[in-house]
Amino acid sequence: MLSVINYIDTSFYNIYTIESTKLCVDENRFLLYSDSSNDKFYILDDRVPDITQFHAIWLRRVTVNIDADQAMSAERKEWLAGETRHGLTGTLMALYACRPPTQRWMNSPSANLLSEHKLYQLQLAKKYWNIPKTYYTNSHKLFWNMLQKETVTSEYITKSLFRGFFLENNEVRVIYTNNITVPLLAGNHDADIDNYPSLIQESIAKKFEVRATVVADKVYAVAIHSQESLTTQIDWRRYDLPNTPHELIQLPQSVEQACIQYCKELGLIYGAIDFIVDKNDSYWFLEINPKGQWLWLEDLTGAPISKAIAEYLCG
Repeated sequence: MLSVINYIDTSFYNIYTIESTKLCVDENRFLLYSDSSNDKFYILDDRVPDITQFHAIWLRRVTVNIDADQAMSAERKEWLAGETRHGLTGTLMALYACRPPTQRWMNSPSANLLSEHKLYQLQLAKKYWNIPKTYYTNSHKLFWNMLQKETVTSEYITKSLFRGFFLENNEVRVIYTNNITVPLLAGNHDADIDNYPSLIQESIAKKFEVRATVVADKVYAVAIHSQESLTTQIDWRRYDLPNTPHELIQLPQSVEQACIQYCKELGLIYGAIDFIVDKNDSYWFLEINPKGQWLWLEDLTGAPISKAIAEYLCG
């Protein structure tokens, strides 16, 4: 956020940063007022002006924390969290629906929500790129039976479908991409984990990987040479930056234009797209994150992503 603000003329623009995690705790509150002739949205006890008057809105992260009585039952807390999350999301959608014609959003609330669904992303991506064979199941036995009817790939990967981390005993646990093999699948299709859903894809041999960051009609692509470090060969998010070269590259024109068109189809102004480039220089789509990180790419390669975001918001 600060890297973007550095490119904004604060003598011309007033900037309000609102942490959604604080909207439902302490003394901070939000209010939506709407009737047949009027819509107003106030936030933080109306100390911030009516947001319908803002020039641009950037939904960087929207997370809800609940300030609930510790004596409240778990069931009631779950209900309260759901009501609050649904209400805040609905409020943002209502705000987007009544936005002035000139107000810029990065991205719309509905586009963010829809494009976070990996299976939906993959279905749309088929029109533009190769995608790995993909299976989503809560039955490893059913998956194994299906493999018997197909040309069996020797290796697969599994990864999270939605959120790649969770909090356990006050520590953040990250769910990385991991390899699984056909023999392992054959021996474990009746395992206890059978009740849990799994996203499984064929493993694509990598030459290198690419993070393509789209900002409106601009694309900033960085090659991540993940195969040069044993730590990052399966998942570069295991981070071994000193031994994983990052390189600002120019995408093939067809791939670059497809990135822009794909984001438009998803309704996104901003999107971070991950690819595998195979030994034949073919691009394989993995996923898109509508709120993906970019600053480490900027620090390592000089890609002017923060500047592009600022220019869009101020345009």
